[in-house]
Amino acid sequence: MVDPSKLMEIRLVGENISPDNITASELAEVLVNLEKAIVEIAQSKGDKEVEASISLVSIENKCAKLGLYPHSTYAAEAFYDFTLAVKDGNYADLPRSSIDPIRNLVKFSQKKGCEIELRNQPDSEKPDAKITPATEIVIPDLYVASNTVIYGIVERVGGATRPRVSIKVSGEKLIHCDVSKDMAKELGKRLYSWVGLLGKARWDIEDHSIVSFEILDITEYEDTSASEAMSGLAELCGRYYEDITDVEEYVSQIRGE
Repeated sequence: MVDPSKLMEIRLVGENISPDNITASELAEVLVNLEKAIVEIAQSKGDKEVEASISLVSIENKCAKLGLYPHSTYAAEAFYDFTLAVKDGNYADLPRSSIDPIRNLVKFSQKKGCEIELRNQPDSEKPDAKITPATEIVIPDLYVASNTVIYGIVERVGGATRPRVSIKVSGEKLIHCDVSKDMAKELGKRLYSWVGLLGKARWDIEDHSIVSFEILDITEYEDTSASEAMSGLAELCGRYYEDITDVEEYVSQIRGE
């Protein structure tokens, strides 16, 4: 049962805007992007499994007036935050994953030459906010840059006029980098092998992922088996431990036991 006190509302307002001249796909475009933005905002506040969807429960031939019902308080609060961001023109506190759906709503407004009015309470005299063809979405730079070393597998090297390499750094994540022809040749020799790369990274401060990476140099790291690595370590450091006969007692002394 729909609780009327919880209803929200959007209206598409403009010349010749009404349900009979908006196609089903255009209406779906608005609702899908609106719900996507609300879900992303709601889930950014905590539990990724929160119920944050909305339902279309009414449509009236009055400037394409759409009644929306939130399935939870999370969705209602997210709609309020979304409305406030549009009203103030300040999107800095919204999750970045919600920005593209909001931009899509602006594009719809521009395409149809209409305004999208947002109301936290249906039939309120004035809208709480409006998306118009002139709406601009500006967000601050959410990246930081630093020098770092990454390790990954060289998945691809190619490009005649614009050499690029693809490095798999974790799971299925690939980082694509522009490189010089000389660098491409060198990395081409290490195709499908692990490499260490020194460079400048741009990090997303929200999820700490690498957004872009400029390769400055290839480290001396070489992919090797665990046994070969241990043999190399023994060769390098073994002479410092040659006189130790009781390993357990030696470790206990180090620990002060």
